[in-house]
Amino acid sequence: MIAIPLGFLVLLFALLAIPGLVPHHEQAHRAVCVNNLKLIENAEEKWASEHGKKPSETPTDQDLFGTNAYFKEKPTCPDGGAYDLGAVGEKPGCSLATKGHKLE
Repeated sequence: MIAIPLGFLVLLFALLAIPGLVPHHEQAHRAVCVNNLKLIENAEEKWASEHGKKPSETPTDQDLFGTNAYFKEKPTCPDGGAYDLGAVGEKPGCSLATKGHKLE
């Protein structure tokens, strides 16, 4: 008889706790995206250095991603944003920059 009210209490506490996890989830996704952008930025700089490229030049996906490139595959934004490589002298971007998915 005590198990049913106790079960309801546990369920109630779980429902109250779930909304509190949402901001952490969004924050974690932003952190993963920003880390991906840093990795892309480093790969662009290495590509430019190794190939004598100028800061105004932009690598292609094939230059940075693939079997014999800096990454086996292109990193992806955990929230579905699209990455823009941009020129070597610029920071790469994510289409979700307005949600904090950007390099500072």
